Amino acid sequence: MAIVDEILQQTIAESMRSRFINAKVALLLDLGHFDEALKISDDLDLGETGPADQLVSGRLEILSLLDRWDDVRVLVTKLIESTPRGRGLLRQVAYTLGDIGEWELLGSLVNAKAFRLDGTHLNRAEMLLETREVLRASAFPPLSDLQVWKDGLAKVGAIDGFYHNYAFSDGTTLFDIAPIKTNSPVVEPDFNFVEWRLIQDLGVDPEGKRVLDIGSADGFFSVQAMLGGASSVVALDPDCLFAYRVGILNHRFGGDSDIKVRRTLFDRAFGKRFGRYDLVFALGLIYHFNNLYLGLANLCEISDRIVIETETDQVAWQGDQAALGFRDGDPLDFNWVRAFFAERGYSCRESVDWANYVDRFDRSRGRRLAYFEKQNSASTR
Repeated sequence: MAIVDEILQQTIAESMRSRFINAKVALLLDLGHFDEALKISDDLDLGETGPADQLVSGRLEILSLLDRWDDVRVLVTKLIESTPRGRGLLRQVAYTLGDIGEWELLGSLVNAKAFRLDGTHLNRAEMLLETREVLRASAFPPLSDLQVWKDGLAKVGAIDGFYHNYAFSDGTTLFDIAPIKTNSPVVEPDFNFVEWRLIQDLGVDPEGKRVLDIGSADGFFSVQAMLGGASSVVALDPDCLFAYRVGILNHRFGGDSDIKVRRTLFDRAFGKRFGRYDLVFALGLIYHFNNLYLGLANLCEISDRIVIETETDQVAWQGDQAALGFRDGDPLDFNWVRAFFAERGYSCRESVDWANYVDRFDRSRGRRLAYFEKQNSASTR
């Protein structure tokens, strides 16, 4: 930090100054010094792009992290009025509008040529709007109106498919009605049901615990943790569509229990921002880490109880570019992962039944499931 401040006191090009200011904000965020980071971005030209966009984006992120939603609304309104041009900031504005429920503004943003997003992110924003319209049309019917719910969720499933299966009260499941299924093996609809049962067999008990579900997708494990008596659950996923659907599926299958959804990344400063948790689910996650060592160290920083499910073999599908990019075709050494936790005082219980189950399917072969618990940790916090 001192080096950055020293450089900023010198006479340097304005573009370089902006970059060093961004670096200082990033360091302050990593340290959890949110008020200091906000002060830096108090006076911003919202019409600029490039490095200035990063400062505005950082301010929007900080306000969201602090749940200062009134300030978020004010900043987003100013951004829309100033018509920023940077794609990264446009994407963040679009997703934030979904976070705060400004659906008409989001619709106008997506449709306006001045705010045209790149393909992938435009699609996600459009999917979010379409999902909202489908569910608004059904108007959240009573849970007893099973067929109305099935019809609505079938339409939602046609938009992007479901990553998790859920069971209805009549014995049918979400995948029975979903026209698109995108869970890991695809051919096995009971995949996450089996996984949850085997997680419990490992001795994982959410009762009375503060639970974090990283990469929650459709939120099945968040809902199961809450139904299992967790004192609180945070579902973490940066995808705007997932963040919205967790609330919908929780209402239908979790009895509208109080699950907090955070649309943010799990990064090195996460623990400083949000503290520790009694139990963390890291399911289908660690092979996405850009740096496996630092990612696992971050997990250890936030909890003494960590459930990991991961691919270790060749990724069998080509759509998972993050995993393919990190792994570069090489298997992930789960023995090394076990040793990493053992060196830090964690015991390991691995599910042989899970390995036997997933290895039957080409698309999920090599996936492993284990529960890491720090020795002598308290029963709750």
